[in-house]
Amino acid sequence: LGCDDYMVEYSIPGGSGACASEFSSWDSSGCNIGGDGDGDGDGDGDGDGDGDGDGSMSATLSWSFEQPISREELCGGQLIDFVNNTSVSAVEVAEGSYSMRFFVAGDALQFANSEVPSFGGEDFTVELWAWISDASASNYLLGADGPDAAWRMAVTGGYVDFALIDSGGPEVIDWLIPNTSTFSASWHHFAAVRSGGSLTLYVDGAPVSSGVPSTAVVDLGLPSNLWMGADGGPETLVGYIDLVRVVRGTPVYLGGFSPPSSVQPCIGTL
Repeated sequence: LGCDDYMVEYSIPGGSGACASEFSSWDSSGCNIGGDGDGDGDGDGDGDGDGDGDGSMSATLSWSFEQPISREELCGGQLIDFVNNTSVSAVEVAEGSYSMRFFVAGDALQFANSEVPSFGGEDFTVELWAWISDASASNYLLGADGPDAAWRMAVTGGYVDFALIDSGGPEVIDWLIPNTSTFSASWHHFAAVRSGGSLTLYVDGAPVSSGVPSTAVVDLGLPSNLWMGADGGPETLVGYIDLVRVVRGTPVYLGGFSPPSSVQPCIGTL
């Protein structure tokens, strides 16, 4: 994927701009999500002074599933692919008039070959609203995989969990749902945030679990896929998803918060 496929807004010490050939560490095509930071910017964006930046940047993927472009990725205008019987629904919604419905095993949404979910060692935020028919079953919410690594958020067997996965296997932070009967068939907000080395899981805005996984680098490799609802494995969602946001490079929440009830801003632009 090159600059003709994605336009990336980045912010570095010294200024901001769009995908540029001199920042080439993202991929071989020249779109970058964090260069080496060796530059001549003086901090005011004109690039006339001396100084080194860290090359950090943020980029976002986001969906709200409103009609008529229910599968458009809001921060970049790309479309996600429907798999099986996945459909837009007005039956249960967290925001607006529509959500995405996952009804039978194998229903999924797929978004291919984005660099945003390949977090590397950077901070990140993954968040969404979900209505889960049975929280005691295996419910895949959101994840990404590639040939080298993967991550995923799920509600499985009465636990909410977030896993980082590499060749050494998964490392999971999780939270036991106190009562799956009352938790099921209602909307809940889920977020996983990595800040520095610490990974925190939030449910309905409250921090419920945290840890420092040794799987620090999540470089998916290509080809990669972002999945919602299922990824071809045993976990598959029967329920609804709304207001999905994946942010690479920024820990959006650093403590308890009020879950968003509307589309949130793009942090950086894909």
